[in-house]
Amino acid sequence: MNENPEGTPNPLNPNPEVAPTAPEPVAAEPAPVAEPTVVEQPAVAQPVAQPTEMAQPKVAKPKKAGLIVAIILCVVAIAAGVAAALIFINPFAAKKDAVPAALAKLMSGDAPRMVALDGSVSVTTSEESMPFSDFNVKFQASLNGIHKENYANAVISTTLTDGGKLSFNVDEVGNSKGEYYVRLSKIAEAINNYEPLPQEATDCASDDESELEDCIEEPSSSDSILSILSVLKLIDEEWIRIQSNDVSEITGTTSTNTSPAQCLTDATSNMSKYGEELTGVYQQYPFINYTTENLKISQKKDALYLLSLDTEKTASFINALRDSSFVKEISSCMGIKTTSGEDLTTEKAQEIIKDFPDLYVEIDNNDNFTRIYFAISQDENKMTATVDLSLAYPSQITINEPTEYIDVNEAMTKIMSELYGSDNEDSIFSID
Repeated sequence: MNENPEGTPNPLNPNPEVAPTAPEPVAAEPAPVAEPTVVEQPAVAQPVAQPTEMAQPKVAKPKKAGLIVAIILCVVAIAAGVAAALIFINPFAAKKDAVPAALAKLMSGDAPRMVALDGSVSVTTSEESMPFSDFNVKFQASLNGIHKENYANAVISTTLTDGGKLSFNVDEVGNSKGEYYVRLSKIAEAINNYEPLPQEATDCASDDESELEDCIEEPSSSDSILSILSVLKLIDEEWIRIQSNDVSEITGTTSTNTSPAQCLTDATSNMSKYGEELTGVYQQYPFINYTTENLKISQKKDALYLLSLDTEKTASFINALRDSSFVKEISSCMGIKTTSGEDLTTEKAQEIIKDFPDLYVEIDNNDNFTRIYFAISQDENKMTATVDLSLAYPSQITINEPTEYIDVNEAMTKIMSELYGSDNEDSIFSID
């Protein structure tokens, strides 16, 4: 797993590694699943790392915590299934035309179809409204763009507000038919090992009504999370298959629409179809600027660049991209009606861009992204987040689907049965 680069301040608390008692079912034996086989490409000569200054997260004006959550969700979603969206730019030794060359490779469909990711997402917060003080995800993912398959493993660890620590695993496998297999593991272990810090005792012997109000115990956020995990323990270590019609039933979308992840995967797997059009739009509005000066983190392997966005060109690029066949096909796949709408103005683009963090990338000598890194801080450092992804391009990736699993409706029936004491055949998750 990756750690923060040398010389980079870690604004987070990366402790890598929920307490009501629930009936303990006998855990089903996990299905054996072969891990992805990765054949690495030959190593290339490495550039000499240059000493850099200590990294400082860019401080944005106070905003709601939603921006950080949205960024993290976007990163996890991309790692789970949209490999091509992460393959951005390049050169091993700093080249003058590195970014344009890499973008041209990406948009033309010449980018590698096999991608292996190794990364981490870390969040720390002192916000009282948050249920945790730190939240960390370390993951590995393999994406086979040729067969439209993916595999991901994530280790999630967090410290809740009462000081107790939790750690459990999530595995995911996706195939070309739009089916996904998900497995939660080590849930029971996480609950059994949970130990909150001692809390200050409240004196409930007083006759003062105002003081007695403090004696009324209300469920804390930690209690709520532990209760959820106690329910999920019922499907601990089991592979669960989720088909496209299951997703439609749960989300309430029409079954004729393909899932957003599948639409994006299909589109990015056929980038050569849109290459000439997308390359032409970017050449007209090259909105990405880059520099190799004043870098505040150290490179790990390849040439390091700091990216920034040109506000006016960003607005023009988005406006032009909206009318492209690439966006129209994705919108049609998702069942989204597209209209000409109002153009994104430079002023609106500036409002969006100003809160984005400094984005660092490393690029190898084959014009492929090999690293994506950014750190962000909000509300005067009350919440900070760091994302660090490493990308490799092996010549072969083999992903094996689980051979033993239960369908999502069976899993939900098991949970509902435990919650209500009997089989619930009328579950809202049942599929006709």
